[in-house]
Amino acid sequence: MCVLAIALQPGDRLQAQDIDIESLIVRQHIDCSDIALSATGMIPGMHRREAADSLRTLLSFWESRCGITEPMMRYTILWQILTNSFSEEWLPDRVIDHLLDHRDGVKSNEYPPQFFDFRAWEYHQIYPGFNDFTRELAGEILAYNDLTKLERFFAGFYHHDFEESWQMLTEGALSGTRVDSLYQVSQEPPEPSPTRLHAGFYIGMWLPNGNLERLGNHPQVGLMLDGVSEHVIYGLHMHIAFSDAYRTYEVMVDNRLLKTNHFLQYNILGFAGFDLLRHRDFSFYPIFGGGYDGIDPLSRAQREEGLRKAIHSYNLHIGLIYHRRFENNNVFSIITRYNVVDYVNQRGTDLSGNVFTLGVGFGLGSW
Repeated sequence: MCVLAIALQPGDRLQAQDIDIESLIVRQHIDCSDIALSATGMIPGMHRREAADSLRTLLSFWESRCGITEPMMRYTILWQILTNSFSEEWLPDRVIDHLLDHRDGVKSNEYPPQFFDFRAWEYHQIYPGFNDFTRELAGEILAYNDLTKLERFFAGFYHHDFEESWQMLTEGALSGTRVDSLYQVSQEPPEPSPTRLHAGFYIGMWLPNGNLERLGNHPQVGLMLDGVSEHVIYGLHMHIAFSDAYRTYEVMVDNRLLKTNHFLQYNILGFAGFDLLRHRDFSFYPIFGGGYDGIDPLSRAQREEGLRKAIHSYNLHIGLIYHRRFENNNVFSIITRYNVVDYVNQRGTDLSGNVFTLGVGFGLGSW
């Protein structure tokens, strides 16, 4: 096997190098997506020039900023095999996830190519020629006849011989290796995911139809308590809609017909739903539920006179919730509901009609 100038080990740190990697990555404020795109563009040229010190510095810089990412792991494995220095001890616990992510990306033929950064929990772009470069490099390695089974597995996999290589893993050819152990762990039936609770706040709009349009559209605020378990969501939401009614309306209070434009609507709603569409970091949940709705039609002055009045209704609703999850398990939600209500305003203005609500929610953490 050809031996190049130096062996790479992830985690190595060099003090002084012949290049300033950070200056080669041109953006003023770089993040891991910038580093991934720049590094995967620089590595093929450095490899062909056998610029081992520069490669080692680049990989060390990349790992120190972003952890071990899929394209970094891929190239480092191939480089170590080329230099007779391969060891699986440094491989991350997510090595199986990284392999599957690479396979799925190649099979999807997406452009520009991407990988999933499990630390940032988002996709990052890589340089368009990097996948072809590592495939060619893996092809060179496969020409050697002294590869270990594990080295042949990685070289074949990165040469895009996915089925044949994966068969080595599933049929026990790699038994006793760390990769096999991590694969076996990934195949164990997962424990039922615990219920994740989110408490947060809501802002939106209360948009009536029918005779309720007389009251107008109103801003709405509220509190949310949601639980998510497996593919199910359920929760309890409380809302208040406020601001004066567009037009005056009449209510009967103590046998007196009063005109008012005061409006304060409130409800408490329970609901449940299931994920119609689920992705790594977001889900869509159709929901259904019910609860209580009420309207307070009296102003403060009228209440100071000792008057009391509430217009009551049941609430039945269907809706759709979009949940965007973040790595710390906080959530951002877009929530729509169509609410069937029946406000009974006896001997007063007809308030028949239903209500559409639209808003956003911010849920904080879980416990």
